[in-house]
Amino acid sequence: MDKEEILIESQATYRRSMTESVQGRLTLTKKELVFTPSANSSCQEIGFKLEDIVGVEKLGIISSKGIYITRKGGKKERYKLENAKEWIHAIETARREHEKELREATERTGGRRITKEIEVIHEKTRIRCTYCGALIPPDLTQCPNCGAPVRRG
Repeated sequence: MDKEEILIESQATYRRSMTESVQGRLTLTKKELVFTPSANSSCQEIGFKLEDIVGVEKLGIISSKGIYITRKGGKKERYKLENAKEWIHAIETARREHEKELREATERTGGRRITKEIEVIHEKTRIRCTYCGALIPPDLTQCPNCGAPVRRG
């Protein structure tokens, strides 16, 4: 992830399950949202493309100390952070800009959509879990984040 691509970044807590939370950093770029757990965590880095986000909302009615991110397939990610309104605005703005870029790219390629299944992140090759979107090493047979079997193209 290139530093100049970062739109917003802050400390966050990812609610992995009802009983487990993970501390780390949430980073929004022009193309994806990435949660990087702190060094002492067993949780893998979680990243997903902006086009996979179908909704973002404030956590709770009164408190604005976090956000829910709904992804395609209905999976909800919960992140606790201080500046929820700023994050919601940044994610929605980045999604609109990214969708516009994808439409323009599709028009330039004659209606064909070109997608990358393998990405280079932090100078290591990672693939995306087709179920939860986590970035995982290509040698795994099962996603460490959700447990789904890894499908290769």
